[in-house]
Amino acid sequence: MLGLIIFLPDSGYDKYFWVTWTRYLRQHGLFEAYNNPEINYHPVLIYLIDAFSFLHWRTIDNTSINWLKVPTAVLDWGIIFIALKLMQKHKVNLQWGLLLAFNPAFWYNTVIWGQFDSIWVFFTLLSFYLADRGKFYYSTLAFLLAINTKLFALFFLPFLIVMWSRLKPDTNLSKTKFHFYQEDSIGAIVVKYILFQLLILLPFLGNTQYTIAQIIQRSTEYYNSVSRNAYNIWYYFFDNPVTTADTNLLAPAIIAAGLSFIVLLYLQYKNKLSIWNSAALASLVFFLFLTRMHERYAHAAMVFSFVAWVTPYIATRSKFQRQLKKDELQKQAEQMHSSGIIAFGLISVAYILNLEAVMQTLNKSLGFNINYNSILFNPKLIATLYVISLILLLYNTLNTRKLPSP
Repeated sequence: MLGLIIFLPDSGYDKYFWVTWTRYLRQHGLFEAYNNPEINYHPVLIYLIDAFSFLHWRTIDNTSINWLKVPTAVLDWGIIFIALKLMQKHKVNLQWGLLLAFNPAFWYNTVIWGQFDSIWVFFTLLSFYLADRGKFYYSTLAFLLAINTKLFALFFLPFLIVMWSRLKPDTNLSKTKFHFYQEDSIGAIVVKYILFQLLILLPFLGNTQYTIAQIIQRSTEYYNSVSRNAYNIWYYFFDNPVTTADTNLLAPAIIAAGLSFIVLLYLQYKNKLSIWNSAALASLVFFLFLTRMHERYAHAAMVFSFVAWVTPYIATRSKFQRQLKKDELQKQAEQMHSSGIIAFGLISVAYILNLEAVMQTLNKSLGFNINYNSILFNPKLIATLYVISLILLLYNTLNTRKLPSP
């Protein structure tokens, strides 16, 4: 795996940023990071790049920068580990985990693209997992790290709030203990998280000519296209969403995604069983309907759709089988099992086709002669695969309410 990470061809375009940012941090130090107007990543990633610039002993170039993929790949395995732990909890055969561990779509983003989306997805998934285990403090700290890696993680906050609110009395907000902490009021907990957030931002406060809001704005307004190569629903309406400004579409897109989000939140609140499916569905809704989306942002939908499938849809064939006495419920469970794996498969196929259509690695780096204008890489076809997955996930979200609680 290490050899693949270091030597496989990857994105030359994004490498420019990693190389120049690393050189800048090596020369000017972490405190001056955001004085470079080109740097638009969030603090956790800046810490990672700065640590790399400090520890790396070689000249920073397009080859040595590949070592920056290693910590991301480690967290890729962290995602797989969490998925396996959830499968173990639900008494699912761990061999099913091979569908994620050996999924080329899962590894493309890190190994070929050289991007960092697995980091924020890992911390978000970890937050869900810890909340599921009743670990309130650890869950919230993991989520703070997620949003300090990518603000996209904020879309998952309402679902986590619902999970946190369901914790048992001994782990609820008013009585949770975190080792050396005494019992805390909600106000005391909020203050501690504010202090933790300030600690993350501390190296950058007072050492830049830009405010935090301006720094955040860099990443959200760096591109104002209808789509940044995310093959979503906007390709049904525009010939080239990448070159089309979203001036009159941003607000309607946010409203549409927001209304869908409220419905999903209600479904999760009404039924604990739909939590993982709701998270997968929400991430796909935002990817499909919001403007300014990059193709990489479907990574979370792929990961959460896999977790949604194995928790508890596969388990309906074993753990729930004794409870599903009615033939109708048994048939419903089997249908959900099938639709769950199909949704995960379609998202994986759409995701890797979208990434490859943009990167064209097979041609540029491996010498193939692929026609990227063929139907296989057609944006509307890929968007349709995502939409079908959305329908399947919605079907499962609605029908989990009919199954008995675990």
